[in-house]
Amino acid sequence: MREIEIAGKVLSIRGLKRKEIKSLRKKGFEISALKIAQVDDLLDDVFPMIFNEQDVELIENSTYKEGTKIWTAILKETYGNKDEEKNLPTSGDGSQTEKE
Repeated sequence: MREIEIAGKVLSIRGLKRKEIKSLRKKGFEISALKIAQVDDLLDDVFPMIFNEQDVELIENSTYKEGTKIWTAILKETYGNKDEEKNLPTSGDGSQTEKE
């Protein structure tokens, strides 16, 4: 879970659940192929899934840049972030498994 500060308030960011993504697809939102014209409508559906009413209102009254920062964090929590994942510690001692 990530945290982002908006207007002096720290918001906890979680990824979308599988059932939430399926619900969005049924509404015509394909996140991996999102059209620019769909972005605001998608965020209007996503933000209430993750945040309470007061936090959604805070986001609505924030800059578009801050809203984009929140959306990016949601995507990273939902799908992972390649840059972050490559730096995860290895399991075991990190040595190669020897062939017999």
